Amino acid sequence: MKYMPEIVHQFSNAVSIILHNPIWETHSSYNLGVAITAIAIVVAFIEFIANRRELRFSLNYRKRQMALWFAVASIALTFLGELDGLFLGYPFIFETSGAVLMIAAIAIYLRLVLSPLKRLNKKQISVLQDILAGTLSNAHLDKPQIVRGCMELFENLLDLSLDNKDVRGIFRNAFASDVFLKSFSESYFVFGRTVDFYRQKRIEGGHDLDHLEFFLKRLMTKSLENGESFLNMFIGQKIYPNALFCLDDVMINEKNDSALQTLFGEYGYNGLDYVGQLNYIDLVTRYFRLVYQENNHISLKDGYQRNYELNDGLIGIFFEQISNFIERCYDQKHLEALIDKTEGFSWYYTWGVRTRDKSEHIRGDTGKFLFDVFYNSISKYEIENEEIFRLKVHQLYDHFLEMQENGVESNIAYAVFVEKLKKKILGDGKDGDMPNYKGYFPAMILVYFYMFGFYAFSEKQNEAQARDLHVPVFSKLAEAFPKLYQGFKQEFYDAETLPEGKKELLEKQGRETLDQFLKKNMVYNFEENSLSYYYSGNVHSAKVFLNDVRDKQTIEPKRL
Repeated sequence: MKYMPEIVHQFSNAVSIILHNPIWETHSSYNLGVAITAIAIVVAFIEFIANRRELRFSLNYRKRQMALWFAVASIALTFLGELDGLFLGYPFIFETSGAVLMIAAIAIYLRLVLSPLKRLNKKQISVLQDILAGTLSNAHLDKPQIVRGCMELFENLLDLSLDNKDVRGIFRNAFASDVFLKSFSESYFVFGRTVDFYRQKRIEGGHDLDHLEFFLKRLMTKSLENGESFLNMFIGQKIYPNALFCLDDVMINEKNDSALQTLFGEYGYNGLDYVGQLNYIDLVTRYFRLVYQENNHISLKDGYQRNYELNDGLIGIFFEQISNFIERCYDQKHLEALIDKTEGFSWYYTWGVRTRDKSEHIRGDTGKFLFDVFYNSISKYEIENEEIFRLKVHQLYDHFLEMQENGVESNIAYAVFVEKLKKKILGDGKDGDMPNYKGYFPAMILVYFYMFGFYAFSEKQNEAQARDLHVPVFSKLAEAFPKLYQGFKQEFYDAETLPEGKKELLEKQGRETLDQFLKKNMVYNFEENSLSYYYSGNVHSAKVFLNDVRDKQTIEPKRL
């Protein structure tokens, strides 16, 4: 403590020397002319930023204001320094202070120009909301600049959306609009990062992810519809051939039903167009091909080793969506394309995981899926070439029901398909859809003849199939076909007499309906109540008497 007065004295002397230094009474090299030149630089920065119109400049308006005020204050201080004799006569202090402020202003503008904006504060989020609202409502704004700016901020916005209600609203409204989705769908960063972020946060738990689920559904829909999207470019192998990407891991490994529905379900309800539907089936094909490639290779024992199991939950979603596409389709060319695309992945489905390795659940779903494909298409499908259509039917039948490996009795997919087919033809005795034998469509009777006609008329029949399928169907047709032929159809089917004045019309309609139930190589004889099947000209053909089948409960084809 005894040295304290000495220290204070020395400090006072130092301050006195500094204050009475003659330099403060001289002018610095930063004079008014230099300041005006510096302000010109600031104006140039302002002009540059105004022309660029980038989102980060709009969001950093406070820093721009600060830099501008620094520049104005620099000019003011420099001007005061030029007035000798005023303000204590210390021009050097004013001029150097002005120089420091001008340097700070220029530094701020340089940082705005050269450094990207990575994190947003609450005020900037509010400004961003206003900018995005204006972007959606004003057709004259430079929207691509705004979209690119949002991509720069996308990582930060994902993080902020977990806790900030306003940012969640941005994902639900602005980002889910067509203005942003087209560009977002073409960016792997946005597409891949959103998928990975969503899966990561779902695993962590404790987060409200409704906004991301809504955004992902819209993003996936737009990606499927946009031919230039990253997803379609990748699936078509126009970029990174034979590579893997984020959705591959989801399709192979994700088991959470909610996550799978978000990414692959409900597209039909979001207005997926025809192109998007075909691209969706391409995505399905990619999945089954991935499984097949991993499980089948010449280097493996017997050429097969189950490395990957099928993702049953995902396949159920795939089947449901494709069934919906076909059900809602009434355009002939598109309907043909949907069925062709479905046939395209059926081979990979068959051999990706062998039948004996497939779960009972997925085999049951497969039988139902094939029934739905035929049920939703047959009444709308214009069969221009019966032979080509027959081949398509059998290709789908062979691949999805997998007759090659299992035979009839132990094949779950076959059993589910046949059970549903029988219910549609025979009726289930409940107050549901009316069976086909009363003249209703889709005409699953025709599907039955395409798929099983040859076997039903064959001399050597599979006893189990004949007992469980052919005999019940033919027994019902023994009752139905004569009534249809005479005009009893639909609501008049069980009437004792046909309405007066309508008999000829109903007879004509009934025979047309009956003819639509049969293949072109089949002939119905009303007098005999018989069906003839010409499956190889006159050399191989047979006739079945329907009344005999009904009475004897056995099928005995007669060679023609």
